Amino acid sequence: MQDYEASLASADKAISLNENLDYAYYQRSAAKMNLGDSKGALEDINTAISKNYSNPEYFSERGIIKMELNDLTGALLDFSYAISMNPENPEYYYLRGRVWEEKGNIVEAKKDYSMAHHLDPENEVYLEALSKLSN
Repeated sequence: MQDYEASLASADKAISLNENLDYAYYQRSAAKMNLGDSKGALEDINTAISKNYSNPEYFSERGIIKMELNDLTGALLDFSYAISMNPENPEYYYLRGRVWEEKGNIVEAKKDYSMAHHLDPENEVYLEALSKLSN
């Protein structure tokens, strides 16, 4: 908890010195998520995206936050956009697969888990997710 509070304070300081630092908003968003403030995290990641629309990690982070807030449609859109910017990142496929699974679309979930596993065959989490749906 203390590390997240320190991270939050550090991001606050960076933003106070230069409010155009998109990465500081991203860091503050992550700290807020870890401290249980999903709505505050969403505000900060939206600000980071408004300052730098070309970073797929920001869209992935926003997708995670939207999952937490049960905005599954919004999460799908964000993970899909992250994939369109960086189709070689297996984490984005895995996260989108989790949303598909939660929505009950097993076919799409399997596709995304399969792609995540294909891109990173050593990752046991991806293989486990795929195997769970294949049984």
